[in-house]
Amino acid sequence: MKDRPGDPPPRGSQVSLISPDYNLEEFCLQMIGKDYRAVIDAAGAEASYDLGIHRHTTKEDDFPEASLGREYRENLRRLVSLLVNGSIPPDATPYFLSAVKPLISQLLEKWEIGSLRRFLPLINDLLPIDAEKATMGTLNIWDLPGDVDPFGVIVSRDEVETLDTGPSLSILRQLTASPATARRFFERVDIAFHGYDDTTQELFETVEVRDFIYKLDEQFPFWLFFLSKHYLALQCLLLCFLPPFLTEEGRSEIFPERIERLLTKHWFPAMNHICEYAGFSEEDIERLSDRVLAYIASGPLQESEPHGVPHKTCRPVTARFEGDSATPFAPDYGLFLLSEGCSRDVGLIFCDFPFHYIGVLGLGRFTTTRNLVRGGVEHAVSLDFGTEVLAEILALSPESVVNCVMTVMKAEPAGLSRVELPEPLSVGLEAYLGELQIGDGEKFVPLVIKRIFSVSRLTASTHPRSSAPARKVPSRLSATEVLSRVQVLRDGNAQWDEILSELNPTGDRDVQQLLMAIRGPHMFGPHLGLGVIEDGCKRVLALSANADALDALREAARRQEPFVE
Repeated sequence: MKDRPGDPPPRGSQVSLISPDYNLEEFCLQMIGKDYRAVIDAAGAEASYDLGIHRHTTKEDDFPEASLGREYRENLRRLVSLLVNGSIPPDATPYFLSAVKPLISQLLEKWEIGSLRRFLPLINDLLPIDAEKATMGTLNIWDLPGDVDPFGVIVSRDEVETLDTGPSLSILRQLTASPATARRFFERVDIAFHGYDDTTQELFETVEVRDFIYKLDEQFPFWLFFLSKHYLALQCLLLCFLPPFLTEEGRSEIFPERIERLLTKHWFPAMNHICEYAGFSEEDIERLSDRVLAYIASGPLQESEPHGVPHKTCRPVTARFEGDSATPFAPDYGLFLLSEGCSRDVGLIFCDFPFHYIGVLGLGRFTTTRNLVRGGVEHAVSLDFGTEVLAEILALSPESVVNCVMTVMKAEPAGLSRVELPEPLSVGLEAYLGELQIGDGEKFVPLVIKRIFSVSRLTASTHPRSSAPARKVPSRLSATEVLSRVQVLRDGNAQWDEILSELNPTGDRDVQQLLMAIRGPHMFGPHLGLGVIEDGCKRVLALSANADALDALREAARRQEPFVE
């Protein structure tokens, strides 16, 4: 009786491989119809027999590098890993995934194997031989040189007018051929439309282009992950989903809600899906989300901003403000720390750091500078931080500072600006080294603030308490007052800077954090965020007339998910 594929050979018999030609596709086809545990056993046995036969016939301990036998054994190992762990191995190649896809599809008809069902549609339906090496007239993007940046996808006018997305999809779908391929082309793709140089309309105003993008997006929605944030393609695609020919007033009223709906219901879920497939961490996904929001709010990012797999920190290069407390010609403290071998994983504690101003670099990005002396040399230190840290700073600030910052932010909510504080503010902080910035004739490494703490928290254990009365913390708004202000803000079509100022006039830290949490999913739809807050106010007031802003915002944050969905 013949041995079945995958069964161990009878003792003393000649061992034979399921695929003597070292063909993974052939092995997988032989496994169709088997239990997934039997497939695991057969793959392990095949890899063992493969090496045993090679040693017996050649007297060599292992296959040569880059040989078919070694690649076959590595692919069998990947197959075992894929089935045991229920996830795609990080080193999976396009050839491997294309070869195993029919087998995985069949196994998923009977078993739920980890996350494979969700990732199966991303795997290409290419013939394995075409995935392994390019044939005449075939472009395999993983065979391109590593320095291709950007990778351009050209769409012809004829393809647009006939709604033929096939040629574009044949290229775009290769971007997900493997996790490694997706990582390689992260934010390195650009799309251009050929044949529209003689038209007076913008591309996003052209009906045929809009219809083409709608169809292409249904088949490939991973733009936020792959499209470069340095070029205009992503902006063009976004505008295709928004009404054309609106007045400025119409755009300000309609665009935010449409953009939020597109992001939260379609593009962000697709981005998260491909990020998980590519092996991105939660921190990587959060940084990418920040870059997307910055791009939508301010347009293409500066060329000097790094891209590729995200770094721990990155920001567009921006020169220090004239007249900063850091003197222009003092050596940079961040560069000094790097030269001393300081790791970016090491937290740097400043027990009493004075803020004299807050500079606004862009949407949700702030900075300040000062001088300090190290080793007898005066250095300039730049500190960068985001919205959450700003909220922590304001929570520790006197009322005069809070009012000053809120007033200026309200007057100049976007663009490069600077808030001079009415009095110096000293806080404790922990920061980490950021990325090297080069531009405008200077080179420096900013420190990125991780957290803020009160100076008094450090000194309380070592210094006697002062007999002077503590500054009275202003009470927060009542839920009734918040509800009243929400209705006024909505009628006035208020933006988030005004909402934050009006609903947290005392700079309460807990209130600020909850407002930030509510703002997150409604960044481009402030009126939706106000609806969430209004709902929270009404719910807590129905239980207690004495409820305050904190009660209302906690309830709003807890129940805001339905508004997002």
